Amino acid sequence: MAERWIQSAIKNPGALRAQARREGAITKRGTISREWLEEKAEQGGTVGRRARLALTLRGLNRGRRKRSQPREVEMAVRAVRRAAGK
Repeated sequence: MAERWIQSAIKNPGALRAQARREGAITKRGTISREWLEEKAEQGGTVGRRARLALTLRGLNRGRRKRSQPREVEMAVRAVRRAAGK
């Protein structure tokens, strides 16, 4: 699998959001309506493909915890705590 597959999958950044804005599918929070995405995902063509990708990316983002520190710092802190515990 490609290392940066998401970047190569998105050909025209902002195109789906522009389409959603034209059709009034932007919510008060500024996101694209899930119902609109699911409706468009059933269609074929470019918009359907973009909607399916958006739903996939939305699912990937779920469950991720927000990091308060960069990963390297977090790992260093864990190593120090482990060493102190021994």
